[in-house]
Amino acid sequence: MRKSWKILGITLLVIIIIIGGGLFIRTRITIFKLVYKKPPKSLSEEPPEKLYKETINEFNREFGNWKDITSYHPSGMPDRIYSGISDSEIREERLGLTIDYFIVRLRHIADKHPESKWADDAQMVLANHLTAFPKLSIIEYKKLIEKFPNAKIEEWTMKNCMFFPPRDREIPATILAQAQIAFIYYRDLKNYKKAIEESRKVIDAFPDVTPVNRGAFSNVVICYHTVAKSYKELGDLKKAEEAYQTIIDRFPDTKAAQAAQKKIEELKS
Repeated sequence: MRKSWKILGITLLVIIIIIGGGLFIRTRITIFKLVYKKPPKSLSEEPPEKLYKETINEFNREFGNWKDITSYHPSGMPDRIYSGISDSEIREERLGLTIDYFIVRLRHIADKHPESKWADDAQMVLANHLTAFPKLSIIEYKKLIEKFPNAKIEEWTMKNCMFFPPRDREIPATILAQAQIAFIYYRDLKNYKKAIEESRKVIDAFPDVTPVNRGAFSNVVICYHTVAKSYKELGDLKKAEEAYQTIIDRFPDTKAAQAAQKKIEELKS
């Protein structure tokens, strides 16, 4: 009798795993298809600015203010850039609006209206919206860097899509994208070698940065931390310490230097 119950329990567990795995895979495939599916023909009749603002406003009405639902690390790096897809408060029946209405329209603006000043904004918002799907998000951030090398996020987007700290408006959107790529490799994909490689691109972009340049300074310091933490995960404590020491050497008498010194002490303890 016990053996029968044991077999039944194992069978049920296998069925649950199969169903759960199938739903997970199906959801990922559905997201991928929707991100890259062709938008309705009616979208081509809408001016890009009107389409962009209507899309963002509709999303905000449906899911709330971006600023209120985005949390940040004390260091200033977004802890979780808001993604409607992954938010626990959003029910399955609302995914249709999140994906179809939002992502498809942003994709249309970025691809079909590259000459519009809203195209790079749409590309950036799209990449941020997909952070629940790290590999897709990286693809979109790289598209921003490649397609819009001189990208500048408009003030309207800053006010209505608060997916990055206000101080970051000082630096090119491509640098913000690059910093996010590095952070995604570190936090989500656990690919520490790539995290170091991508972080170096941000650090190298600002060889003469000072604390006065708040946006650039913040991203450079964050990327040094990403480098250090990545080396730590790889087991190379010496290089981790060197990364923290570089912050101290480059930016003495700053809070960033003080924080780096504490990290060095932690490595040695």
